[in-house]
Amino acid sequence: DGTDLMEAVHGRYSRVAFLEGIGSLRGQHNAQNALAALAACLKVGLELGEIQSGLESFPGLAHRMEQVGRKGHVLFINDS
Repeated sequence: DGTDLMEAVHGRYSRVAFLEGIGSLRGQHNAQNALAALAACLKVGLELGEIQSGLESFPGLAHRMEQVGRKGHVLFINDS
C-alpha cells in the first residue's frame, strides 16, 4: 500500500520500515517519496533508527497536505 519498505536478499523479503501513522506523510505519494529517501539514506550508511526518528519528527511543509479543519467525517486539507 506504499507504507512499507521491503528488502529482498537471496529471495527472502523482510520489512525494513513502516510509515503508516506519520501525519506529515499523509497520502500514498508522500509515503512513497519518504520510502525512496529512506532507502537512499540506508544506502549511504545512516542507521534506520536515526532515519525513522527524523521522519516521525518531520512537521511537514506549510501549505502541503496541511490539515486545517474537520466537520463531521470531512477532513479539510490545504495543499496550496
